[in-house]
Amino acid sequence: MAFPTQALLHRLREQVIREATDVPWVAYAPARFFEVAGVEASRLAEGSPDSSSAGTALPGNSLDLLVSLSGSSSGSVAGKVWSLSLHPRGCREVQQALEEASDDKRCALARELQGHIREASRCPHANYVVQKCITIMAPNMLQFIIDEIVETGSLLVIARHKYGCRII
Repeated sequence: MAFPTQALLHRLREQVIREATDVPWVAYAPARFFEVAGVEASRLAEGSPDSSSAGTALPGNSLDLLVSLSGSSSGSVAGKVWSLSLHPRGCREVQQALEEASDDKRCALARELQGHIREASRCPHANYVVQKCITIMAPNMLQFIIDEIVETGSLLVIARHKYGCRII
């Protein structure tokens, strides 16, 4: 489950534990959010000014995106590893998919980074995906990363970079 979703669920549960009935943001949360939280929307929305809209999703609501991202799998990021790795939320999704995938799928996901390792070493988000690959994959599956760093002759440049040094 994505970290922002976990944070919102924690906050929601804390307010439920304290038996707070006036949770103003509940009126804007989508219905699926309450299914994930395991909480009745009507109970929370009793004190909100517009309880008729509780549990309905508003267009462009960021909670829709957070909840939809919370059910990631390796299949949902396949073919998009590099583009997702460049963004904060996307790199977390790729890392989660790498953790949950089998060895074969991990290798396939990691291979999508081939040709982008040098660029990933300079990206504040993609470097975490490369780190995750190095941490959880077998050494023989990581040879393309080593080859790409050595072949470009940029080992020292990457080692001196503020993000690149994390993958060396």
